[in-house]
Amino acid sequence: MGPELYCYSVQYPPTIDHRSSELKTTWDYTELAAAYDRRGDYAPDAIDQLVELAGVSEGDLVADIGAGTGKLTRPLLDRRLKVHAVEPNDAMRAHRKNNRPIAPMAPG
Repeated sequence: MGPELYCYSVQYPPTIDHRSSELKTTWDYTELAAAYDRRGDYAPDAIDQLVELAGVSEGDLVADIGAGTGKLTRPLLDRRLKVHAVEPNDAMRAHRKNNRPIAPMAPG
């Protein structure tokens, strides 16, 4: 069985407009999704240290909050963790889906 990925859409970081019950983001990465994904990957040793410090192991469930295009999600999945990835930006989520459709995505 392959790695599991769940992706939800949320507003992060939220700013509260007290005149509205709606949460809104303060910046927009829509035009930057492709460039963001081209940046360098995280160092494998750094990911290994993160996993060790978090005390998680193969099959454990972890969250990637503000997952962008999946720069952290992918190496976590490679380490056979179950990942719930949360990304508020449609373009970032779409770019990740286009690059590596590793599991179904839920728009949340």
